[in-house]
Amino acid sequence: MKRILSILFLLVPVLLFSVTTNTTASGDWNSAGNWSSGVPTGSDDANVNHAMTINANIASTKGDYIINAPITDPTGGTAYTLSVAGTGRDQGNIDVKANATFEGALTINSLGTLTIRSGDTLVVGGAVFANGSTLVIETGGVLIINGDLTNNNNSNDINVDGRIIVNGNVTGGNGSTITGGGSIVATGTITTTGDGSIFGTTDDCTPGPCGQGTPPLPVTLSYFIAVNESNLVRFYWETVSELNNDFFTVERSGDLKEFDIVTTVKGAGNSRRKIKYEASDDNPFHGTAYYRLKQTDFDGEVSYSEVVSNARISGKGEIGISPNPGKTMVRIDLSGLEGRTMLKIGDTHGKVIMVIHLDDLKSDLDLSDLNAGIYMFHFYNETGDLIQTEKFLKN
Repeated sequence: MKRILSILFLLVPVLLFSVTTNTTASGDWNSAGNWSSGVPTGSDDANVNHAMTINANIASTKGDYIINAPITDPTGGTAYTLSVAGTGRDQGNIDVKANATFEGALTINSLGTLTIRSGDTLVVGGAVFANGSTLVIETGGVLIINGDLTNNNNSNDINVDGRIIVNGNVTGGNGSTITGGGSIVATGTITTTGDGSIFGTTDDCTPGPCGQGTPPLPVTLSYFIAVNESNLVRFYWETVSELNNDFFTVERSGDLKEFDIVTTVKGAGNSRRKIKYEASDDNPFHGTAYYRLKQTDFDGEVSYSEVVSNARISGKGEIGISPNPGKTMVRIDLSGLEGRTMLKIGDTHGKVIMVIHLDDLKSDLDLSDLNAGIYMFHFYNETGDLIQTEKFLKN
């Protein structure tokens, strides 16, 4: 009995040292007053729910660190490091669910796991992945390394569906692998030793800059449309996700050759939710103009949408749709037209969804049965001639 009691007595103090501590306010990481149960040690579990400033090296040795709020490391001072490792059978975990910046290096040791979630970015001053380490970068997640990246011998649990951007060289050791559907780009070289591989290839890239894998689209665009509104043209677009997106530029052309700038709109940076944008051309061309949306990354890379126009087919009068965009009820104004008018509502693929006969000069339509999206309103006269087409955005 004495021996059993002695063993229990020895175990209890060990268990007491492992706690869960949560941030209670924004401020310095190493200030005990900003934590519910003191500054986390490597064996503690920590939930970062407030913006924190780094003033100490951060290391998880067998605890779970959940980063739900931004972490910043002021430039020009000490380059604080980030590391994660396991102890014995216990695995250390750091889960990055918000943007975090460290001037010092990242080290993932054996039994350590680092996860970067979709839409979030971790910036470090260099990186080493040890044998037995685990890295998961979700689609839309980004790891920026301002230094060299080394994937040590036999480190083969590195899965990248997002992006790794290396401002330096990438080295893969013998037996090391980096897999997934993402990409790595480096300003320097990318080399592997022996049967080490990156996204299935053992080919070296030298001199730099280099890239391997499949770069994801910076922005997933649902739609981009131009709608005439009295003396201006209104633009509407929606993104499903954004990655490293700095800003949008709406460009205009009269001949599809030369485009000039209409306006710019700030992007969301990194996002994994739907975001609606709106802008206008307050001094449009007389007649038809062509518009496109230019998207610019923080690193200066650009991409373009398809070209759209504000063209309308005019008849004996101007047909108005209001509000546009609309949700449920819209008014069709046929002032200036004579005779009966037929409206065919179709999708952007040409499929006719609804046919309505309009007998009044002003008609209120209930469009609650239509799903959100872009529709084409085609107006025909009594003889079946197309007199006008308008784009309509259903919110």
